[in-house]
Amino acid sequence: MKGIYRDEQHESPIPRLALRPRETAVALGMSEKTIWTLTKEGRLPAIKVGTRVLYPIHLLRQWMDEQAQQAGESEVGS
Repeated sequence: MKGIYRDEQHESPIPRLALRPRETAVALGMSEKTIWTLTKEGRLPAIKVGTRVLYPIHLLRQWMDEQAQQAGESEVGS
């Protein structure tokens, strides 16, 4: 099952807590380049663990909610 990992000692599924940049791009329907640009500008929530950049799923959901609210306020498509 995609998005679920299994602990080698247990059979219960472990939900993903964060996505890698490419996975984030796919999940948000954006290019990976856009993801990196937004990250470097501090506009997309990300954390750095060692040399790896990760995008916590709960923060991505919150960010999307904020973007949707702002889009509603600016009446996109009108």
